[in-house]
Amino acid sequence: MKLDDPVFVSADDGELVESNDVFKDTIGADSNSSTVFEVWPELEAFWGPASKLHSEGSQLRADVSATGSDNRKLIFDVRLTTIDSLGTIVGICRDVTADRSREKDFEHRAVTDQLTGVFNRHQLELLLTQSIRSARRQKSVGSFLYIDIDEFKQLNDEQGHSAGDVVLKKVVEVLTQNLRDSDVVGRLGGDEFGVILQGADIDASTKKANQLIETVTNATSSMISGSVELSIGAAPFPVDGWSTLDVIESADKAMYEAKKISGSRVEVTDRNLGSHSGD
Repeated sequence: MKLDDPVFVSADDGELVESNDVFKDTIGADSNSSTVFEVWPELEAFWGPASKLHSEGSQLRADVSATGSDNRKLIFDVRLTTIDSLGTIVGICRDVTADRSREKDFEHRAVTDQLTGVFNRHQLELLLTQSIRSARRQKSVGSFLYIDIDEFKQLNDEQGHSAGDVVLKKVVEVLTQNLRDSDVVGRLGGDEFGVILQGADIDASTKKANQLIETVTNATSSMISGSVELSIGAAPFPVDGWSTLDVIESADKAMYEAKKISGSRVEVTDRNLGSHSGD
């Protein structure tokens, strides 16, 4: 049996009848292997549906992970085809490890801000929409924080964009370290970030926002660029009649109010898309 892809022949119960050299070299089968599951345990979960392929020509296809003979983690596009009335199965296995890795990397890039590694604006808005719907279904609450770095334009103008990039990465690092696993951070653009606080009412989110301001300032005090201060606007969700965009815009307005007052503070939106102090 000569093919470039790993190929095996087995009975419908997994008894290994034959395999080509590529299968043996890649998966690690040898003459002592009585079933395909001995050399490829991950295939057994896929075998239940495969064992029902009794009609000749029936086919089943799926991605199946494997540990190669060199202990590398591999992914194969496995096609199982019944070739006779006895249920004999031929498995043709194409190595798609590199393909799946590229696809995963592409998917990651599609939802991620490339500089900071957090979600991009589009993905953050989708996740906020999901959080709002979930909160409505569960009769729960949540909050959205709109975060802006004070005097960031001045920093870029005086010290250059590379210094600004360092600050952006540091702020994200501190934010993610001081939030729960259930919370979500995303970059809205420029020096603006959004945080989804699951299950946090406006009082809890205001407390968390003040903590983040203090923590970021302390964590950046020794940076060449100087301490970083944040202005934050907080908006609750769900609110009757408010869309995802309404939540973001109301938090944005509250953030600008915080910046206008003094910066390095939190302002909380009211439920009419205005704002009032959250200190």
